[in-house]
Amino acid sequence: MIFEIENLEFELPALTLLTGRMAAAKPIFAQKFAVKWLNKDGKVAYFATSSPVEGVISNLKILGLEESKIASITFFDYNPNSNKIEKTKYGWRGNFSDAGLLKKH
Repeated sequence: MIFEIENLEFELPALTLLTGRMAAAKPIFAQKFAVKWLNKDGKVAYFATSSPVEGVISNLKILGLEESKIASITFFDYNPNSNKIEKTKYGWRGNFSDAGLLKKH
């Protein structure tokens, strides 16, 4: 399947790693890509490391995410200081780098 955004084509399924210096708009590019995919009935796993999930959802809506598509996102809200992994309204929150915690789920 070919997926096009901003005059770029991606063959899906695929994995893309965005790298670059701080403040290089990597999250905005990734969010634009996610919105386009979600609005085409795709699903997204979103690993949030430093932004509150509600803020990410707000950005996605600004970028054109349809309200009904929020349920197609599973958020992994990373908190390295947490001693648990818990279910939330939008997915999961916790310390996903702790192998012991991951084995419990």
